[in-house]
Amino acid sequence: MYDEFKHFSSEVIKKAVKEVNLVSNILVTPEYKREARRVAEIRFLVAENPQKSVYDGGDEDDQDKIRASDSFRRLTALGIGDRLAITWIQQEPARALQTAIYVEEKARKNQISGSPGGYARSIFENGNNLEISPLERLQEEKIAAAKSQEEKKKTVEAAADARARETSAAIKALSIAERRKLAAKYLADGGKGISYQNETGTFKDVLERTAYTAWLRATIAARIKA
Repeated sequence: MYDEFKHFSSEVIKKAVKEVNLVSNILVTPEYKREARRVAEIRFLVAENPQKSVYDGGDEDDQDKIRASDSFRRLTALGIGDRLAITWIQQEPARALQTAIYVEEKARKNQISGSPGGYARSIFENGNNLEISPLERLQEEKIAAAKSQEEKKKTVEAAADARARETSAAIKALSIAERRKLAAKYLADGGKGISYQNETGTFKDVLERTAYTAWLRATIAARIKA
């Protein structure tokens, strides 16, 4: 699949290692064995995350309470490891919860290019501002309103299409006697019908046929609705 090892290393190995190191409790380092300037073997060195000492030093009762918290549940659901989630909550409980909420919202809007866990770790550890600006909130509200309006429009259009199909089916099912009766009512109501053909219950002239068809569809649709 990859013509050169450097492409494989860049696209697969480095990205995978970075992802693991971002969201797990271990640190992985790839090590390559070369033969005749070519990579013959790859092995991965695994070390414990330095945060482990903070985790292991905590009180077990406190850790149990943290595991039962909403912050812990939300952080681990995003892909943050148990140890790291506990560490964050111990160190900065308010920011830990705020991070989870912020990343959840970004993920819901498909605004995260990588993994939610990696993104959460990045913004938590880099001290990013997690507040949503008034302008951004206004833009989100406009987007949500537009989306809601579009969904309503689609619902209305779908209902109209369904009624149109039902009306067409009802007209198609009319007998010749019913067609003649309806055409007679149309003419009695003032419709133009110089080209009316009683044997078929239709109008030969295009304009007259179009006008009658519009009246017929409206009449049948009203019957169905009633």
